[in-house]
Amino acid sequence: MAQSEQPWQDEARNLMRGVGGAAIIGIPLMYTREVWEIATTFGRQEIFLLVFWGSFVCFGFSLFSGFRKDSGVAAAAKDAVESIAIGVLL
Repeated sequence: MAQSEQPWQDEARNLMRGVGGAAIIGIPLMYTREVWEIATTFGRQEIFLLVFWGSFVCFGFSLFSGFRKDSGVAAAAKDAVESIAIGVLL
């Protein structure tokens, strides 16, 4: 794989692609009344399980369509961790 002459610009572009995907998928869900009503009934264990299984879903999405050009399980795991971090920050 050829090294880019502008790695910081590539990284910024990749992260903005991740933020865009998170915004398109996640923000509409945050503003639905049903999600907030259901969330008030969850206990700690249910929230942990939701995050746990959600991380596997995120890994699956990253494995098949990650926001970087890298491929493979290690790159998908890295994309999944960064995607979850972006979601926490947003």
